[in-house]
Amino acid sequence: GTLMSHCVAVAELQSVLSSYRNVEAPLFALDYLNRGRACFAKGQWDLAIADYTQTLELDPNLKDAYLGRAAAYANKFDHQKALSDLNKYLELDPQSSDAFYRRGVTHWRAKDELRAIEDFNKAKTLGLNSYELFYDRGNCYNNLNRVDWALADYERAVAIDPQRYPVYLYIARIHWNKMAKMQTRDGTHRQKSLRAYETFLRLAPAGEPSIGEAAESIAQLKR
Repeated sequence: GTLMSHCVAVAELQSVLSSYRNVEAPLFALDYLNRGRACFAKGQWDLAIADYTQTLELDPNLKDAYLGRAAAYANKFDHQKALSDLNKYLELDPQSSDAFYRRGVTHWRAKDELRAIEDFNKAKTLGLNSYELFYDRGNCYNNLNRVDWALADYERAVAIDPQRYPVYLYIARIHWNKMAKMQTRDGTHRQKSLRAYETFLRLAPAGEPSIGEAAESIAQLKR
């Protein structure tokens, strides 16, 4: 009798756990969360948002649903709703460097570079040290015409991952513009612009729209 009871209990537990992971017919908050993730992976933003919303209705403290829904809203260019969800996530986890980074990216996409930089700085303070952080913060500084700060961040990004090609285009342009302002083809900025354009051309895949710019700039810099 004890063995039979144990077997029944195990069978019931296995049934519950199976249902808990059931994406096709969700019963629990985690089921909706997982189905939302599956929809997100397929690019089905509205379906993902619906499942993340259901997740939060069942369990408002399941904070990953806020991150997922924010990303889905961001992909629909609904930046305000994305920011709202990221704010809610940060209320639950105020030490998340990843959430601050994501909110920074969302501010940047909403053309609010100053708030983006604040969030990128917070993410860095909390320990984030990634190519994406410095590249994105560099782009914010660049948009604000703080080119020296932008250049410093781009160089930090290169130090972390020298195989990512887009950053070299921005480095090359900054040195090109500095060279133009000095009205001289000689010196450090010419060499650094040339080297960055050459690296960009070497790493960029075929079909990259800026390959023509890089090739023409290299030709001019070598004349």
